[in-house]
Formats: sequence, C-alpha cells, structure tokens
Amino acid sequence: MASGSMLKYIQTNNSELNSIVEDEDEPREISEQQTEQTIEKKRQIYSYFKKISEDQSKCNFCNKNLKTPNSTTTTMTRHLKTQHSTKFQDYQNELNTNEINNKKRKNKDTPQQQDIMKSMSKSEKFSASNKKAKLITEKIVEMIALDYQPILIVEDYGFKRVIAAAEDRYVLPSRKLLSQKLILELYANKKKLLMTEIKMDLENIKSISFTFDLWSSQAQQSYISLTCHYLTNKFKLKNKTLGCSYFPGEHTSNAIYNKIKNMIAEWNIEIENSDSNISIFFVTDNARNISSALSHNGSNFEHISCTAHILQLAIDDAVKESNMTDLLKRSPHKLIQMVSTRWNSIYLMLQRMLEQKDAILIDLPKIKKGQLLFARDWNMIEGYVILLKPVFEATKELSREDTPTLYMVLPIIYTIEAKLNLFLTSTTQNPGTCFSENLLRSMCKRFDVYKENKIYIIAMLVDPRFKGIMLNEYELLQAKSHITSEAEKYRYNNEILSQPSTSDELLTKELEN
Repeated sequence: MASGSMLKYIQTNNSELNSIVEDEDEPREISEQQTEQTIEKKRQIYSYFKKISEDQSKCNFCNKNLKTPNSTTTTMTRHLKTQHSTKFQDYQNELNTNEINNKKRKNKDTPQQQDIMKSMSKSEKFSASNKKAKLITEKIVEMIALDYQPILIVEDYGFKRVIAAAEDRYVLPSRKLLSQKLILELYANKKKLLMTEIKMDLENIKSISFTFDLWSSQAQQSYISLTCHYLTNKFKLKNKTLGCSYFPGEHTSNAIYNKIKNMIAEWNIEIENSDSNISIFFVTDNARNISSALSHNGSNFEHISCTAHILQLAIDDAVKESNMTDLLKRSPHKLIQMVSTRWNSIYLMLQRMLEQKDAILIDLPKIKKGQLLFARDWNMIEGYVILLKPVFEATKELSREDTPTLYMVLPIIYTIEAKLNLFLTSTTQNPGTCFSENLLRSMCKRFDVYKENKIYIIAMLVDPRFKGIMLNEYELLQAKSHITSEAEKYRYNNEILSQPSTSDELLTKELEN
C-alpha cells in the first residue's frame, strides 16, 4: 500500500492512531505564544478527564479509558466533541475566555514596551542628550584622537554609511562642533584624570625622569614634546606624555629651559624646588642648546645624555671617516631607505639589501651605470651589517619604555666595544675593517666620560646580573666609594642603613661576590 493510502486508512479507521499522527505532524519548533496555548489547553481538558497512567486518561462522564501518549490533548478533545457535545462547547468557551483575559493582562503589563516599539518603528532621531547618542559621539571623538584621523571623517560618505547601518537614529556631529568643543572637552577630561593620577603617584615616589624633543613640521613650525617616567611604590613603571606644544621663536638655551619649566609646572611639579624630596632627571640628546638649557646652577635635577642617540652619532662619525657615503647612496631600489634622523636606518637599509640581493641583481641591467653594485660592494655591505647589528640591538633595548634602561648603558657599551675588538683581531683585510676601527675610535671618544660617571656606575652595580664584573680593580674601588657616599645620604632616614658598620660590610661583600 502506498504511503499516502496508508495514512488515509489510518486517519479514517483509527481515531487514536489518527491523534498520534496529527501530533507528530505538528511543527517541532513552536513559538512562545503556541506553548502558552498548549499548556492552557491541557489545564482545561483535565477538568473533564482524569489521568490514570502515563499514557492513559479516563473520561469523567462515561468512564471510558483513552490512550493519551506524550500527554497529548487531541484524543480527549475529539472524545468530548463526538461523545459529549455540550461539554465540548463548554470547554471551547472556557478556552476563548481565558485567551481574551490573557491578552488584556499582557497589554496592561507592557504599555512601555509598546511605546518603545512604536517609537522605533518611526525611526525617530536621537536627541543630543540621548544616552546612547552621547556614548557614540564620545567613541568617535576618541577614535579621531587615538588613530590620528582627520576631523573631516565625519563628512566622509563611507563613514556615514557605516554609522547609518549601525544606528540610523544617530546624528553625526559637525566638524565645527568636533574641533571647537568635543575634542577640547575630551582633552580637558583626560588631562584632569591624568593630573589626579600623577598627583597621587608623586606622593610616594623618590625620583622622576623627563624626556623631551624639539622638531619642525613639514610646514616649518616648531614643536616640543614632554614625557615623564617614574616607578611607583609598587614597582610599576609608568610613562606619561605631558604635552606636545607649539614652540615658535628662537630656541635659545634660556627659551628652552623656561618652556620646559612651564610645561612641567602645569602638572604641579617644580624643578627648581631644592626642598623637594623627589630626585629629577632629564634624559635628552646632546644638542648644544639643550645641554646648555639644562646646566642652570642651583637646579634640582640631573642631566643624562641619551645613550642611543650617542651611538647613532658614533655611527655617523664612522660613516664619514670610512667613505661609506657613496655606497649608501647607491641603493638601487626603494626598499628601506637611510634617513639621517632615523636611528638604525643605515643598518635596516643594508640588511634589507642583503635579504633582497637576488632580486636586486636581476634588476641591475635596468639601473644606470653609476648605481651598479659590484662584488666588492656586497662584501662591504655584509661586513657593515655584521658590525652594525650589535648597535641596532642595543638601540632597541635602550629605547624600551616597559623597563628602566640606565643600568644597561655601561654593559652595552663594553659589549659593543668587545665585539668590535674581536672583529678587528679575527679578520684581516676585511672591507669592514676601516669602518670598525673608526666606529670603535668614535665610541671610545664619546663614551669614555660615561665609564667614570657615578650615576651609570651605580645603576650597573646594583643590578645583580652585572655588579662589578666589567670593572677592573681600580674602577671597582671607585664604584664602592660612590655607593658608600650615596648610602651615607640616607643613613639616618632609612632604618635598613641605621647600623653603618653592618651595612658597609654587607655592601662590600655583595660587590665582591
């Protein structure tokens, strides 16, 4: 028998099986409203029947037992309709009454939800005071600041489409509103929070360092930036950019000093306060006007030259003295180009040329004769890369912001000098020999004063990884003298150093180990 005929036979001749088929044909996924209706039907139908087992129910009027698998109501409803029509009509009336009452109750409980849905259906635009609109505006302003986006982005067609797709009720702010109010408010709020954080930190710190730089934009307008670095009492290193300010006029030492002093004073830090318990350090490059600006008598700070910058100056010296300039100008491709103001750019350019050597050689016939690189040139490049790699790695380490780096200065200098000496003693007639000799000479000239500077010496000695292993006997004695002198300053203010003899003995023993 065909499946269609079988189904028809069952539906016609077996009411109980028919109810099962109908139940199984119902959709498995039903709505919340359908579920409520089913529950209500079961509750009402069992006022006319009594459940006597898991799959059987008994009629209260004729005592007939009906099969009710899976607690279905179809069989019982059909029985009422065919055998007790009056009771069936009562059952239907009760269902209709309950359904009407439920709808009234829901409408009474959710008027606010209906109003919201009605409002959304009309797609009314957010007002400026709307909570969600204010949040979106805040995030747009932060995006412009964090990602260096132009204010004009709010007028870009593509950006408008993105905002409309995300929330079509939101109205984008105008360029004028952004530039004259919203961005200024964001800056003021963030500065206020930062000032509070720094004020709380400064109550417990012992020292703070500042770095600043001067430069000119493409429009030849001068700017100065200022950053502070300090270690909290919980040994968390913090770096905060305190300002980036327009700095017109002549950059004399007095002008620079006054500008820096005023920028720092905005954060309630006084660099000329001799009574301050905070030690202040300035880390800058060696420009004459900057060095002169930070040499004011009576100032309550120390000036430290940037080691990474001096390393680059030593490389510049060696490049000039080794006649490398001609080779560096003959970079045949726009790969990574040397930029005099970019640290490590010589190393990165030469290293990339070696990496792409095969491609460059293939393209050589297309290049003018004066730009050709010969076998000797490639040998020189290989030698320069070997020599510049330690300086490259040192500069990266010294430029880190997640850890103090003063303790690494002397170890790095000693390590680079040792590698240069090793290169010179292990090779003969190498194309890089002249460059290595000049680089070593320049480093010795520029860094000799650092090897006698007590700030760098103490920083290295207190690091348990280095101590005094890089110092000779005389230098170690001098270093002990420096540390003892510094410890004496805090003897009466520090309980750990309250017993001089014990402290000195422990210190000497630790250095010797």
